[in-house]
Amino acid sequence: MTEKELMEKIINTVLFESNITRKEFFTSSRERPLVNARKIIALLAQRLNPNITLQGIDYYVRGKKDHTTVINWIQQGREHLKNEAQFKGTYEKCFKILNSKKQMVAGFSVLSSAQLESIIKP
Repeated sequence: MTEKELMEKIINTVLFESNITRKEFFTSSRERPLVNARKIIALLAQRLNPNITLQGIDYYVRGKKDHTTVINWIQQGREHLKNEAQFKGTYEKCFKILNSKKQMVAGFSVLSSAQLESIIKP
């Protein structure tokens, strides 16, 4: 998976779990849900791709290359992980989704039989 593909997957997952549209996200708005989504994306990008640069993260999130903004997102995001249950819950859920062992085939998730059973059973 390329860096671009991984960042798209991270962004899409966080936006879905945060109930934010791409149109809302890719604005300069500083509304708390949007800023929190940016922080979660930065934290996940660093965790899932340790080789990505701070400028690279900002490029995929805002189309800019300002490493200081990403440093602030990461520092504040780490504090939120300690102090804010909802932020931590969203982060952990997104990480689990992104780190799951599902295989993608032609855009469709292939689940194991145990995963299917857990979904089907009430």
